[in-house]
Amino acid sequence: MYVVRLILYSKGVEIEYMISYIVCDNNKDIVENVCNIIDTLMMKNNTDYKIHKFYNYNQDFFQQVSVKGSNKIYILDIEVREKSGIDVARRIREIDLQSAIIFLTSHSEMAEFVIYNVISPLGFISKFDNYEEKLKNLLNIAVKQFGSRNLLKFETPKMCYQIPLKDIMYITHDSVDRKSIVITDYTVFRINRSLSEIFEQLGPEFKYSHRACIVNMERVIKLDMKNKLIVFDNGKTLDLISNNHKKELREYVNAN
Repeated sequence: MYVVRLILYSKGVEIEYMISYIVCDNNKDIVENVCNIIDTLMMKNNTDYKIHKFYNYNQDFFQQVSVKGSNKIYILDIEVREKSGIDVARRIREIDLQSAIIFLTSHSEMAEFVIYNVISPLGFISKFDNYEEKLKNLLNIAVKQFGSRNLLKFETPKMCYQIPLKDIMYITHDSVDRKSIVITDYTVFRINRSLSEIFEQLGPEFKYSHRACIVNMERVIKLDMKNKLIVFDNGKTLDLISNNHKKELREYVNAN
C-alpha cells in the first residue's frame, strides 16, 4: 500500500501533505546534517514528507510558515544572522498551536527562558551535546504525535489518504455518482463511501445540517437560519440547512 503525497498550489504557494520539515540555521553543515537525520528517520515510516531548508528567517521562510494543509515540524536555531529564533517561534505560535518546534542551538543558556515563555517547544537541544541522537528521539516523538491525531482515513486500490479532521469544512453526497465529497481548505476528495459510514469516523464537532451534508461546526462562524446559510471561518458559505437539523445545530452553537 502506498501513502499518497498531495502537492497542490494556491496563488503560487506550495501546499503540502503529510509532514513538512522546516529547518533554519545559518550553518549549512548543520542544516545538511539535520536533513540527513530526517531522511534516515523517514525511511522507516510509511509517511510522506518534504524538507524545506532555510539559512535565514526571511520572507521565504515566513511564506512557508503561512502555508496550510500540512503537519509541520520546525528545527530552529536561537540566533540566525542576528535574528531571534525565539521571536520567530512566537510568530509561529500566533497562527499555529499544533506544529512541533525544536530548538537546535549553541545558546544552551537560553533553555529555561525558551521553555517558560509560552512558546511550547517540543524540545531544546545543544549543538555541543550529542545533538544527533537527541534530535532523532525528538523527531520520533513528533512524528508519532502527528500519527495519533484525528484523521479521516480512506483507501483506493493504490492509495491511502489521511485527512486531518480540522482541515475539513463539510462533506456532501453526490447521489448521481454515489460518492461522498469532502471539502477542505486546499482540495476536494471524492470517496466511495456513504455519509453514514464517514460520520462514524468523525468527532463530536461534526453534525448533519442536511440529510446530504455533514458540517464541521468548529469551522462555522455564523448560522443564518432564516436564509439557511452557513458561513465558515475562511469566508466560504454553504446553503444546506434543513428544518430537521436546525435544532441540533443551534444546540451545538449554544453549548460552545
